[in-house]
Amino acid sequence: MKTPSSITQASVNRKPNPGLAVKQFALALAAGLALLAGSANAVTTTTEITFSNLSISPGDKISKIAKGFLPTGSILRAVSINANHVDGWAYTDEICVWIAESSSSPSGILRIVDPADGYAPGADTTLSWNWSGSGYDNPIISTQSAVPDGIDLHNYAVFLDCDYWSTWSGSITLTYDVYQDPATTNDILTFNSPYGPATISGNNITFLVPVGTSVTALAPTFTHNGHSASPPSGTTLDFTTSQTYTVTALNGSPKTYTVTATPWAVTNGLGLWLDASQLTGLSDGDTVNSWTDMSGLNNNATKTDGSPAYKTSQVNGRPVVRINGGNLAFNRISTIRSVFWVLKENSTTDRFLLGDAGDPNYAFHRGDSGCLWHSSNASANVRNGTTKLMGAVVDGTTTSLPTGQFQLVSLVTAGDVGAKNVTKDRTYRPGWNGDIAYNFSDKFSVNVGAQMLKLRETETFTTAFGLSTKDDEINQYKAGINYAYNSSDNLGVNVEWVNVDAKTRLPGADKPEVSYISLDWARKLGDNANLKLGYQLIELKSGVNGTAPDFSFKGSVGAVQLGVSF
Repeated sequence: MKTPSSITQASVNRKPNPGLAVKQFALALAAGLALLAGSANAVTTTTEITFSNLSISPGDKISKIAKGFLPTGSILRAVSINANHVDGWAYTDEICVWIAESSSSPSGILRIVDPADGYAPGADTTLSWNWSGSGYDNPIISTQSAVPDGIDLHNYAVFLDCDYWSTWSGSITLTYDVYQDPATTNDILTFNSPYGPATISGNNITFLVPVGTSVTALAPTFTHNGHSASPPSGTTLDFTTSQTYTVTALNGSPKTYTVTATPWAVTNGLGLWLDASQLTGLSDGDTVNSWTDMSGLNNNATKTDGSPAYKTSQVNGRPVVRINGGNLAFNRISTIRSVFWVLKENSTTDRFLLGDAGDPNYAFHRGDSGCLWHSSNASANVRNGTTKLMGAVVDGTTTSLPTGQFQLVSLVTAGDVGAKNVTKDRTYRPGWNGDIAYNFSDKFSVNVGAQMLKLRETETFTTAFGLSTKDDEINQYKAGINYAYNSSDNLGVNVEWVNVDAKTRLPGADKPEVSYISLDWARKLGDNANLKLGYQLIELKSGVNGTAPDFSFKGSVGAVQLGVSF
């Protein structure tokens, strides 16, 4: 039986190894000579290794990057992992990255693995993933940057292995510095607009902007391997027309690039496009009553209940719409074939990523323990489609949506499915049934609602009144008006009335009733906390009279409530 490992620090071979010392000295010397030779212009580069349902046994040494594939002078700086343990005996951190001259090498130059059992191939240096999880937790997301100096990936191959038999899906990313000669190089290597990375094709660079976005004052950033660039990275320019950038090498040779901003107008087959960055006229915390559809079809998502909130600077400086129990609905689409979401779930729930109008429509049914899709209730066209989490193919019926961090989820269905709600599942949701909120302005709002519940024989609510619970009903009604006099404070007057319609009563008894009239003041303390001070008048009519004592009374109570959400 395996036991969890608690290795969290780098582990270097402790046995005397003169060969290792010579090898590391040679690597460091080679890197130093490269710097002295004038190739000190380091360009940080990444190479991603992706894999899906890859089955590995100890010693397989599955080749992913061949020796000599990367350019000379590719000095390793870090190794990152974002993967899911799909099946097998290995714990999640026992997937191994093994770097060696060849698969037949008796020992590699580096391996990164939690060596709990020691079955992964050996190496001169062993590092752990420094992972905060344990056992079979998913996913493993970690970066190991304490790699030995001077490993030139050009001279080594990169393999995947493991410490125990297992199956994996995800990606490994190598970060390394490529040393080049600045005397002759004059290339733009990366180019990023405020809306994402650009496409570099020869001397032409194109970046996309959302439809309707002003491009008169954009400040793209870029990296290059030359001696200088004009205009410099981060310069604000008007991209109404294409702009010219020039990179000059140390020997004076220039290279000119033409940079163009292109509206992102995806229309072929697009049925809905909701982008929080395109919402206008809202401040942090404001309620989102309507979310504009950018597809050009005017399929806007409109608030039907709850208080979806506009929150600024949540992901890479961009806003989001925060939904907690509410809903935004759009015109039903019955021919959905592909969807992608950028979202964050704060805690494991069963809330849908897309919902529908009513039974039997629940194509995107969530699974247990936060799994993306239910193994039987979700549509077969969803379950049998291709689901990706952060770009890696996963089984949505067994893969949970990670919490507390933004995730990219994409789905290509196996056939048509339908949806009409951003999150709400049919008519099921936490809280009141039938709540309606009417926003007359940014200051005033009125709410009304009703709920009817059947009591079962196991219920004890009416036992105190000496009544039978058979076929009894509770009818509950509420109404209120609220006034927000600034962004943090509001006053409210609310009325609630509960009526117990007991089919079996004592002779002459009335229906039990209780009513509340409350006046409260609430203050928002932060994104996840609020304080409420209230004064409430209460009237109770027990409904028991005649042959039994009457429990009716009137009273009042003051209350202090601190609410915190996680």
